[in-house]
Amino acid sequence: MTIDAAPLVEYAQDKIPRRIEILTEAEAELPPVEELVKIEGTEDATAD
Repeated sequence: MTIDAAPLVEYAQDKIPRRIEILTEAEAELPPVEELVKIEGTEDATAD
């Protein structure tokens, strides 16, 4: 079974910075979304 990660990456790019800002009530420096959504144990978790 193959899962298209592109929609998840797009969602993360749109939502995570805002949610962190709300939680911390401040601007936050975030790691790249690719690092945030990386699945441990895989060499490449990017959506092609």
